[in-house]
Amino acid sequence: MKMNLRAMGFKKNWVYEGIASTESKDCSQNNAPMGFLSTGLKAITLRPYRNTRTYENIQRTKKCVLHSLELSEENVSSFHDFIWSEKAKKAKKVNSTGFLVLKAEKIKEDKANAGRSIVVCSVVKAEGKFFLFSRAPSLAFECVVKASKLGLRLEDDALLRAIIKNNLETIQRIAPNSECEKIAVKCSSL
Repeated sequence: MKMNLRAMGFKKNWVYEGIASTESKDCSQNNAPMGFLSTGLKAITLRPYRNTRTYENIQRTKKCVLHSLELSEENVSSFHDFIWSEKAKKAKKVNSTGFLVLKAEKIKEDKANAGRSIVVCSVVKAEGKFFLFSRAPSLAFECVVKASKLGLRLEDDALLRAIIKNNLETIQRIAPNSECEKIAVKCSSL
């Protein structure tokens, strides 16, 4: 059964962030931070590098679990520990507010990005409160902060404009045609 991404709060073609858990050959859990795209609200697309355990495991099992990434100082620390600690590799579940179980429907090489793959997935199960985290609102706010400092110290303006430009480019990639993009565009034109 395919889940309704719009009803879950996904926005069309936005990139979100989470923790991807896959099962290795030895039945241990592999955990990796992973961006995922809500492709046209019909599927979720992952783009793992082909030389990673995440890719190898998805290729073999056709499954992946995405865990919510509700950011706070405490959560960032626990996610860091979860991904890199030996104890976590034996864990069966991430301590998160919710998760999505994905089924890989199509796996192919990403010809536009050497070394990457495109994994198109359907959501077969959702459990708990899946918090959708996108960097776009934070980047847009950062543009506003940087734009408010333009002209205060002229020697800083080039750096501030470079940060705004970089944030705008990232927003255009991860949240196209969004309010966040409109805000960043305004800031870049000041």
